[in-house]
Order: sequence, then structure tokens, then C-alpha cells
Amino acid sequence: MIGIVVRWNEIGRYLDHLPEASDKNMAKRTIVAGDFNLRPPAARCHVKRLKQILSERDLTIHTAGTHPELADERPLIDHIATTSDLTSGRPIIWPRRVPTFANGAKEVSDHAGSALDLP
Repeated sequence: MIGIVVRWNEIGRYLDHLPEASDKNMAKRTIVAGDFNLRPPAARCHVKRLKQILSERDLTIHTAGTHPELADERPLIDHIATTSDLTSGRPIIWPRRVPTFANGAKEVSDHAGSALDLP
């Protein structure tokens, strides 16, 4: 399991070093999870580059795309990717807003949550 936090103003620098860091630290059955600060499948160059780097290492981002649980909230920026030897079900998503906090009018956090069940 590899945990990451990418500062939004350091995404390019992170992507510059991701191939080498991945190659040195990955093994079979790898999970990469954390704050990517990117919104796949957006067509932006950083997202394309991230997806290419990960796919070249047999990693798939399972939390990319839209999620009905988020309704009209911003897409996820925290993600979970795994190698193809790990199978997962549909991601579990927690929105930023919950009805029990400020009647749903305020975000509990600036990051929505996500999880995967991996057998």
C-alpha cells in the first residue's frame, strides 16, 4: 500500500517523479491511495499524464469519474488505484455534506471520502 498527498501547486513535479518512485516501490498487489488533487477522467494534461503513468504500471484508478453519492458536489480529488491482480467492487463514497451537520448547508470537509472492498 502506497499512500500519497500531492499539493495542488506541485502536481507537475509529483508526476515528474512518479514513474521512478513507482518503479522502485511497487510490487504485485499494489494499492496507491490518497490525495491526488486531480479529477479523473477530466481531459486536462495532468490527468492524462497520471493515467498514462499508472496504466503503464498496471494500475487502474477505481474512484475516477462521477458518483451519484456526491450529487452536485465537486468530483473526487482523493483516489484509490490498484494493480489488476486486485479486484474491487464499486467504490464506497462519502459526500462532503451530510444532513446532520448544519442541515447539510456546510461541508464537513473539503474532501469527499472513498473506500474499496478488496477481497
